[in-house]
Amino acid sequence: MSVVLLHVSYVVLFASTLLLFSVNHVDADLFDKEVDMEDDDMPYFKSHYVMEEKGSDHSPHISEPGVIAYHKPAYPTTSELRSKRIAVATVAAPPLKVVGSNFYIFSACLMFESFRNVTHYQNVDYIVIVRNLTWSMNNNGKEIARKCGIKLVERPLFIKYKEARENEQFYSLLHDRLAAGIGLLDYDFLWPWSFEQYEKVLVLDTDVHINRNIDHLFTPDVDMVFTSGPRSRVNGGFQLIRPNRDTLLHMKKLILTEGGFSKESGWFGKGTLPDKQLGAMTLQGFLTYYFHFAKPPSHSLQLSRHMYNFQFDKESMFPHELECATIYFFHFTACTSPQEYSEAFFLQWRAGRQPVCKCAFFRTLEFYRWVLTSRYPTLAKHFTGASKILSGVGNGDDDDDDKERSKIDES
Repeated sequence: MSVVLLHVSYVVLFASTLLLFSVNHVDADLFDKEVDMEDDDMPYFKSHYVMEEKGSDHSPHISEPGVIAYHKPAYPTTSELRSKRIAVATVAAPPLKVVGSNFYIFSACLMFESFRNVTHYQNVDYIVIVRNLTWSMNNNGKEIARKCGIKLVERPLFIKYKEARENEQFYSLLHDRLAAGIGLLDYDFLWPWSFEQYEKVLVLDTDVHINRNIDHLFTPDVDMVFTSGPRSRVNGGFQLIRPNRDTLLHMKKLILTEGGFSKESGWFGKGTLPDKQLGAMTLQGFLTYYFHFAKPPSHSLQLSRHMYNFQFDKESMFPHELECATIYFFHFTACTSPQEYSEAFFLQWRAGRQPVCKCAFFRTLEFYRWVLTSRYPTLAKHFTGASKILSGVGNGDDDDDDKERSKIDES
């Protein structure tokens, strides 16, 4: 897929002798009754709360179109670029200690830098939502966050495991991969709705690369800007939202409504868009329902993924394949990301794919190398996986961080 800061009621500053970064907390008075801010009770090491159910239906479906009609938003004024307070956010996921500590924070840094490199907004925060900071971020991960100017925000699961268990039908569907996607974790991408100190928050997956200036996407007077994915009307890997805590509490109430979702009829009997929508009961399906039925369509703006949130599926390239330089941002879902695979691996195994994939891979790789050699020349030493970006050899399974993840999983 394809979240971020919060209303600062108090700020916890770690001792300066350790690392200087802040953890901001949503106003506890507002959320005490509606949202449990204590740590969640979900198993941390094994993501067994989402399992493929035997017989889960992955039969062919009608894909969402990659090109739709829309009005391109106006470019922000000089005053807006100077004064509007915005954030770019993501979630450190999945909820595993080692995965959350280095790979995701390193990937988030590269994604944030791609936005920072092209934006003209002057008042921007870059946020990663993490679990408990006492164990979910090792010293290398914290140093990456410090060097990249990332704010770390501590949050539990938005929808807790124990809350899901109280809704028998909802809980049973968490074992259906098609309906549940990546499971309860997916709902953590709703936390940015609580960050009301920002006028707009851009929520992105870490496998996104901003290729061109997208400042105009922050100007529409709507609650959310989004695109589809090939298997979902709303792709969770890109949301540009106007934070509102009342909206967040309304969302949680609807999600936990007994019988609110069924696999046969979708959310509150409104069906799924498209049929056999991926993640229909979690983030993508819920946001589709919320901004098509719970709120009037005028509260959101859908863009064409032909130009924005380009996911390299065949519908994104209709009616013709674009020059990759014209695409506003890439979302490496159906194309190999240079975050995970080396240049040598791509040339050996992926070079035969569509030209736009090859162009996007090397365009993004060139930018990553610039970040690691010119902007943050000491960053690579804090993440061993950076070596495959710089050297051009190796793949996503051969670095020390992946070996460490395997050891943790086996424990």
